[in-house]
Amino acid sequence: MAAAVLFGAVHALMPGHGKTALVSYHLGQPAKVPESIANAAILALTHVGLALVLVLAGFAVISRAFAYDGRTHSSRSQAAC
Repeated sequence: MAAAVLFGAVHALMPGHGKTALVSYHLGQPAKVPESIANAAILALTHVGLALVLVLAGFAVISRAFAYDGRTHSSRSQAAC
C-alpha cells in the first residue's frame, strides 16, 4: 500500500495532467480563488474517474481473456491430462 501511495505521489508530480495549462489559464485571469478551486477539483475528479474506468475495463478484459468457469485455461488443460 505504501508503494502505491508513493507511486501516486510521484505520478502526480510528473508533467502532464493539464496542470501547466490550468496554471497558465489562471495566471492570465484576474484572481478568482473559488473558480480556481473548482477547476482544480474538476481536473482531479475527471483524472481519477477516467483512471478508475480504465482499470475496471482492463480488469474485465483480462478476466474474460484468462478465465474459464472460474479457472484459468492452464488449470483446465492440466485437469484434462
